[in-house]
Amino acid sequence: MTAEVIVMNKLAISVAADSAVTITVARGQKIYQSANKLFALGKHIPVGIMVYGSAEFMGIPWESIVKTYRFHLGTKTYSSVEDYSRDFTSYLERNRNLFPSQAQERYVKTESHSYLAHMGREIAKHSKDSLKTQTDISEAEVAALIETWLGGRLAELRALALADRLPKSFPRKLLKQYEKQFSEAISVVYKDLPLTNLSSARIPAILAEVFSRVLLGNHSGLVIMGFGSQDVFPKAIEYLVRGIAADRLWSIRRGYQIIGPDNSSAIMSFAQSEMVSTFMEGVDPDLAKFLMGMFATLLTGYIDQVAEALPGSEPSMKEEFKKHIATVCKEQLEQLEQGFDKYRKEKHVYPIMSMISALPKDELARVAEALVNLTSFKRRVSAQEETVAEPIDVAVISRGDGFVWVKRKHYFPSQLNPGWAERLTGDINA
Repeated sequence: MTAEVIVMNKLAISVAADSAVTITVARGQKIYQSANKLFALGKHIPVGIMVYGSAEFMGIPWESIVKTYRFHLGTKTYSSVEDYSRDFTSYLERNRNLFPSQAQERYVKTESHSYLAHMGREIAKHSKDSLKTQTDISEAEVAALIETWLGGRLAELRALALADRLPKSFPRKLLKQYEKQFSEAISVVYKDLPLTNLSSARIPAILAEVFSRVLLGNHSGLVIMGFGSQDVFPKAIEYLVRGIAADRLWSIRRGYQIIGPDNSSAIMSFAQSEMVSTFMEGVDPDLAKFLMGMFATLLTGYIDQVAEALPGSEPSMKEEFKKHIATVCKEQLEQLEQGFDKYRKEKHVYPIMSMISALPKDELARVAEALVNLTSFKRRVSAQEETVAEPIDVAVISRGDGFVWVKRKHYFPSQLNPGWAERLTGDINA
């Protein structure tokens, strides 16, 4: 996990990212505090990119991908941040040097194994729950139950939206192109399951839909932010990407923020963002949700007790009374929630955003760093794993100054490597 924050006003955009990365090893997980998650997208442009979630994309570290992209970009510039984001995602999709057909096949096979195992656990639980009252179950009955369940899952997936820019025919293309990979995964994971012919046809169709639909899995988050050559104010665009199959990138645009005359400041948080929400709204979001749930539970119990205490009432009259009071209480709860939300905005969110809109560049950087530090400090003093940790990388992007590092960690002492600094001035990939 990670914590990353963007703070924007009309002048500039400040970005902060922690350094914790969780590595899965043979006997569990290991957390290191040395990951790079924030980069300049190009050497000559005021645009940056942050990554969160998975540290790799189809087996290649994001740092390597971003720095390879800089060679591709060179001195080229685009008029808007949207154009940079489209060019970067297109670069991922069409780069056969980084992601050849063999890498795409491995991705499809690995993800198919993973999803089939997950689905197998769901099938086992469903079968156990459905058949627990029966003692003598035939294999044909189990196979029929699985067939019905698979039909329901396939319908659920087809009801979801397709990922960005994927045609309606894409699942059919996957079925044809990756028939071998799907069959191998099914034969390994489901070798002991009794499957009808219809079930055997439905499972590859399910896998094809999984690779096509807006269904979150082992994904990476990308945030591209800054100024295009024609952008007066900063912008930030968030994507989720998962992999490339049949030469098409699975991606969805998740967030978009633009500063303008009617929106003079913004704060965006990514991954572990609960402490940012607490700071902004004056209350922990989980606590607010818990309190509203408790109010609803207490009112329901109160209605039942009052109804039972009514003297001489018929059961039907008590039920009618309960329904009427429940309707009234629901309306009151909605008003309470609206009032609570209004109070948080007027007393906390709006005053902070008003100050953010007037901050100079150095103060924007301090705000972004402090918000990430809040989450890091919370992890340090609690029993939770330190999945957010220092050092915190901080950068400020403005039209005039471009991408400027305010704080940046190095894995080596820069004073012992003067040649590195000399190469940096002429190396577009540094």
